[in-house]
Amino acid sequence: MSNFVLQTAHPLIQSEQTFVLDRKLISIHSVDRDYQKWPNSNHFGIDLGEAFHNVQSMRLINFAVPSNNYTFSTAYQNTKMSFTYSLNYPFNLSQFGGGANAPNAWNVMYDILEALFGPYGAPIANQFQYQPANVILQHYSSTTNSWEEITWSGITSGAVVPVVSGNQGIYRLVWTPPEFSITIPEGSYSPSNLTETIQTLMNKEIFNASSLSYNNLTANGGSFDFLPGPGIGVISDISNVTLPSINNTAPNISAWASSRGRGISPFVVYYNSVTNKVLFGTKAGTFTLNFAKQEIYDPTCDVNKAIFNQYTKWGLPAYLGFDKKNYVGQVVDLSGIDISGAGGDPFQFNQGGLYLPFEPTNPWLVGDARTVQITGNGAYPPPWTGVVGSVVLGNTTNGGSASGDSITKNLVSFVGADFNLDINGEDALYMEIDRYNSIDEIYPYSERTGHLYNNDLGHRVNGSFAKIPLTHVPFGQEMGSRNNFVLNVFHSDPPIQRIDRLKFTFRYHDGRLVDFKNLPFSFTLEFNMLKDEQERGKRVRVPPLYNL
Repeated sequence: MSNFVLQTAHPLIQSEQTFVLDRKLISIHSVDRDYQKWPNSNHFGIDLGEAFHNVQSMRLINFAVPSNNYTFSTAYQNTKMSFTYSLNYPFNLSQFGGGANAPNAWNVMYDILEALFGPYGAPIANQFQYQPANVILQHYSSTTNSWEEITWSGITSGAVVPVVSGNQGIYRLVWTPPEFSITIPEGSYSPSNLTETIQTLMNKEIFNASSLSYNNLTANGGSFDFLPGPGIGVISDISNVTLPSINNTAPNISAWASSRGRGISPFVVYYNSVTNKVLFGTKAGTFTLNFAKQEIYDPTCDVNKAIFNQYTKWGLPAYLGFDKKNYVGQVVDLSGIDISGAGGDPFQFNQGGLYLPFEPTNPWLVGDARTVQITGNGAYPPPWTGVVGSVVLGNTTNGGSASGDSITKNLVSFVGADFNLDINGEDALYMEIDRYNSIDEIYPYSERTGHLYNNDLGHRVNGSFAKIPLTHVPFGQEMGSRNNFVLNVFHSDPPIQRIDRLKFTFRYHDGRLVDFKNLPFSFTLEFNMLKDEQERGKRVRVPPLYNL
């Protein structure tokens, strides 16, 4: 009898390291999320419904997301800009005397002020009754060759001239209102739409600030009270008129009040289609674009940092092609004269304004200096018989010689962008899946990469799961799959034992979360799982007509 056991009821089968790759697809829509827990679709989590085991790799195989249709959004902090504006209203009254006979010119100026602002000294001492705020009165001094302010408290009556030296009968009212800010509507713009929107909003601010009916007029017990306000623009469209007499009957309490509701719209924002740059200009007055100012946005915005600290896309001015600094309008003379040696271009005067070389017959900026004739039949003393005075509105008058001559110029101001207009926004968005990212990135906006100490070069290791390109088709749908661009595959060794939930984040390279504006999107993920398999050596014949 053999001592070897040749049979056993429990044979030992050697385990082989053979696996079959099991593929599973899952379709995910942004509407699948819990809206109470995840109100915004740029960051949400879902429960997969079943657990996936032994996951060896994952990848994004297709997507359909809204295109980057809102380049300008509150969430991106690129909808606001600030500016200041100042306007001079010169009164060239040298023909009423001037030089040694300046008191006559001052009497006319005093009557103009009372016609505009009501009686002086009553009921308010040392100022006109309806004197607007942010307005000062100046005269041109031949002694100092500069403008000097006449304080309102220094005016005593129409017959007494303020003690000023070198008075030539040339005056001006200077309106300098506080800083203005505008906010463009969120959306996607063409170059012309964007410039027209900004122009409209800037002019709206100036118009309302210079319109009595908007800012200065209130009803009070059946009568009208004129609150302090600029309102200079109410006389900007008068031509060939006789200065009206003072009328103390409300609501036509003065010439200023009788023109209430008429503001000015001096700004022109123009797109140069050849250079792809934006031009800002004013038909009258000067301005400053306060682009060094950090605009404040609602803290509830879906952002995690101040965009202003970036080097690019730091605000609306960056998209318009400007740097992070203040831009002062460059003053240009359109009068075509150069008597003082300080400007004048006959060609610009012939063309009627500032022009671009490819549009020589269509000036983009035209001056708005209009002349008002004050004739000698005014009803309020002193009588101005046989005398005509020139008043230039919305311009600047420089003083001339002691004889009372003056040089009146048609001045405009403008600023051009340093860089190109950018209305396209981002070219790609990044998809993050919590714990399953495999794409490395470099942090943008480094400043000290060559320093031995405090070097701020940074890398985001395993920063994102997939990169989705955008084609800048506004208000459309971005669609793609693994067949038309390269996508990263997340691979894990050893395989992940269990995945039953995922958390997604959609952002741009600089960290801003994508603002989908509640538009739905969807994508498909592929899970590749390893399953144990004992190789059976089966042979499967596939008919050649089957395209498997």
